[in-house]
Amino acid sequence: MKYGTDKYFNSFNHELKKVNDYIKRYAILNKISYKNDVVGFAPIVPNTIIGNPINMINQKKKEKIIPTATIVFEKAITCDYKSRDMVSFASIIFSLIQVLEQKGIRCQVYVSSTFTYDDEIFGYKIKIKNYMQPLNLYKMQFPVIASDMFRRIGFRLLETCPYLKSSGWEHSYGKTLIGKDVYDLKGNGEPTEELQDLLNIKSTDIFIPNHAYFGFHSYDSISSTIRGIIDRTNFSKYIKLDDEE
Repeated sequence: MKYGTDKYFNSFNHELKKVNDYIKRYAILNKISYKNDVVGFAPIVPNTIIGNPINMINQKKKEKIIPTATIVFEKAITCDYKSRDMVSFASIIFSLIQVLEQKGIRCQVYVSSTFTYDDEIFGYKIKIKNYMQPLNLYKMQFPVIASDMFRRIGFRLLETCPYLKSSGWEHSYGKTLIGKDVYDLKGNGEPTEELQDLLNIKSTDIFIPNHAYFGFHSYDSISSTIRGIIDRTNFSKYIKLDDEE
């Protein structure tokens, strides 16, 4: 199956459709607000024509601060896990990013992978969307959703890194690092100081470990999976779940 073809795109779109109903539970912010007064500065022509006494609008210009969010999605995972689980989990992450964008929060998105062997650490972080770019599934399907972003591109970056000295890298890709030792998330969802230094991220950034961190499988309930992701990451600062499931 070739990347970028309709067949390839539709395979991921099928996963995304599974969470569409859940996405609709979230309120979308109204970006435009009006204040109508009986006495104002500018006429509301339709109201004037029908004789509505509220026929003048009192206009007040107020600059709105556009909220932003930086998201870092960790792709590295051990070979014990199936691509199906990786794709299903990443599709949910993509949908949560979509929720933020629909709420008027401009997102900057990175993917990362980190490996360790003995006392050496290798990692990369690649920006795939800035704050001003629209959320484009065709463009983001490979780096965010496809398992080969990690298993092909990530491994290739590791294989060609000139700064790794340990001979063990010649026969191994090392071990995943996130979730072990001090490279983890705090109880409030913020990345630890060590993780911030490793990937050059901030405590307010939304860092999302791989699906094994959450114990996810493709057959798991979407609602419980989303709740687990939001509760354990900085997504909780942006998305509030409905009281009723």
